[in-house]
Amino acid sequence: MTSETRMRASTELPEARDDLPPRAAFRIDVEGLRAVTALLVAGFHIWGSKVSGGVDVFFVVSGYFITLTLLGHIRRYGTVRVRAYLARLAQRLAPMTLMVLTATMLITWFVLGRGARGSTFEQVIASLLSLENVFLAFQSIDYLGQTEPKSPVQQFWAMSVQGQFYLIWLVVVIAAVSLARRYGLDIRRSVGILVAVLAVTSFAWSMHQTSNDQAFAYFSPLTRVWEFGIGAGVALVLPRVVIDRRVRIGMAWLGLAGVITCAAFMPVESAFPGAAALWPTLSAALILLSGQKGDSLAANAMLNQRVLVWMGSFAFAIYLWHWPLLIAARWLLGQEHLGWKSGLVVILAAILLAWVTSKWLERPVMQASRSGHVGVRRRANLLLVVAFTIVLVAAVASLVSVRTVEAVERDEVAVMAGEGLDCFGARAVLAGDPACRAPELGEQVVPLGSPADDLQLPELECAVKRYHADARMCAYGAIGADTRIGLVGNSHAIAWFPALERIALEQGWELRVWYKNGCQFASPQRIGTEPWLADECAEWVQNVQADILAGPSLTWIMTSAHGASAWAGPDGEASSEAARAALSKAWTPLIDAGTDVVVVRDYPKSSDENLACVERRGVDAVDECARARADVLSDHDEMFLQASALAGAHGIDLTDAICDSDRCWTVAGHVKVYRDRSHLSNTFAASTSGLMADRLREQGLIGASEANG
Repeated sequence: MTSETRMRASTELPEARDDLPPRAAFRIDVEGLRAVTALLVAGFHIWGSKVSGGVDVFFVVSGYFITLTLLGHIRRYGTVRVRAYLARLAQRLAPMTLMVLTATMLITWFVLGRGARGSTFEQVIASLLSLENVFLAFQSIDYLGQTEPKSPVQQFWAMSVQGQFYLIWLVVVIAAVSLARRYGLDIRRSVGILVAVLAVTSFAWSMHQTSNDQAFAYFSPLTRVWEFGIGAGVALVLPRVVIDRRVRIGMAWLGLAGVITCAAFMPVESAFPGAAALWPTLSAALILLSGQKGDSLAANAMLNQRVLVWMGSFAFAIYLWHWPLLIAARWLLGQEHLGWKSGLVVILAAILLAWVTSKWLERPVMQASRSGHVGVRRRANLLLVVAFTIVLVAAVASLVSVRTVEAVERDEVAVMAGEGLDCFGARAVLAGDPACRAPELGEQVVPLGSPADDLQLPELECAVKRYHADARMCAYGAIGADTRIGLVGNSHAIAWFPALERIALEQGWELRVWYKNGCQFASPQRIGTEPWLADECAEWVQNVQADILAGPSLTWIMTSAHGASAWAGPDGEASSEAARAALSKAWTPLIDAGTDVVVVRDYPKSSDENLACVERRGVDAVDECARARADVLSDHDEMFLQASALAGAHGIDLTDAICDSDRCWTVAGHVKVYRDRSHLSNTFAASTSGLMADRLREQGLIGASEANG
């Protein structure tokens, strides 16, 4: 019997009231379903490129059992005992949560690279407070944050949603009891009405937000309430329906087939949790509704197999353990995707750890915390409070320690970088010795810390976020100078800000920045831009044009875009003519007003494997972590090519700062070239300023600016 089922059964009276569902028999088929779902989630995380929809099944099952638990309170006590309800939830969830988070912090300190520490400890704190989903949701809003490597704590987003739901459902059932008493309704009907209203509202919002902001919707509790509501609905109606045996058999098989095949046929990585999530949630509901009658032909009979029921009793722990083990394995093996053998080892290790910790930690602590002996119960509950406090303090102390060391080292490196070391970043590449060693830097590879700590100033101060298209401008460099230049575009344009700001300061120019996540300085946007973003970008480009033309004159502006960008012709296919038209529409009004346009050729792409290679190898990573130039640098950068051919526009190429004729570097001169797989690090970008100045001088832009000023 699972802990959740025991919690439900222990709070129910033998006799049932007419207005509440009677006691439900222990569902070993649901234990089997949990095991299948946990294995599906782990398997798709390890070997698949999608998510499995398994978490949605967990949500339905949780909604089913927690509803029975709360109704059991009412049956026994006439109301919900809030303290007892919350205490039992904590006793059920806390032991395994604290164990896995403690192990994850140890893995972070002793296995993973330094760059992973700060963000991981932040997420440990968020997970302890059941806010990991909120942390990830707001990180997903940040266009740059979406490319951060996955943390070993990320699986706790589902636990956080579940914890938030338990609180929501507590309020719902208490409100239902109050309404039932006030208006003379039976409690089951009152609960059913509120559940239906919340589920329908949540589903409608899920549809809306998934279509508009899928990354945020995926982690939002508001878009997930309806999934728990389906399970709650089953709990309310199952005791009152009689289903023919043949129909039950069909329901069970259809439900199990839906659970297993969801990820294979659904675009779950981009469509969840909207209407697409009906597939796994309704599949789970069919299994719950089919009941457990022991039919040899039913899918329930397969789910009732002893090994699945055994694993189902600690499926929660399998889900928690598999993720940090997977992240550690990827790190140690240097592979973003594991093979069958190594992946199987991760799953077996997760099952073993889950069984051991469930048997020797979770169950003893939970039994003691619910003991009939007052002294034993108090000591066990005190132990949980102390353990929670210790883990939280350890996470906070770890985070403070990491951030303090990083701040000190950043200051030291900034001083050394400013002293013009030849063996530093792009300067080492241009000198022909990217593997050089600077005694002043020792074994350090910079920048330090997580990708989120390496954001450019405009990203932090000036970014125009979603739902906005205003021409927000921020000024840098020699503010108030007579000569003004601009930087306009998305993250691939803003990547060059550190170098351009340095040039502006050296030349005594004011640098004006207009930046919006995901928007090229083109109209219309490139192929593949989501419709909602294309509309925002079109408005933003117009507003930026108007702002530049209405303000003080700019000598020239700089922009860039992803090298694979393409624009669609009338037939919907990529077309150079369409690209020329889209770019000319954005640039020509400025060029006609005397402001030239400078396009920087896009930099080579990186990957999570290359980034992990640098973290593992450190200063020795130069040759081992290099990539073939032909594999990572786009030969056909449409924006760069059009700028090179358009009057009033200029194309400059800074690839020499990153690549030689054959290879492109991921680390050079003690500096990480990339912050994440899509963006240059600030430190490296700043080190390209000398080459950028040379390229601008070759185009006559620095001289022209000085003369104009």
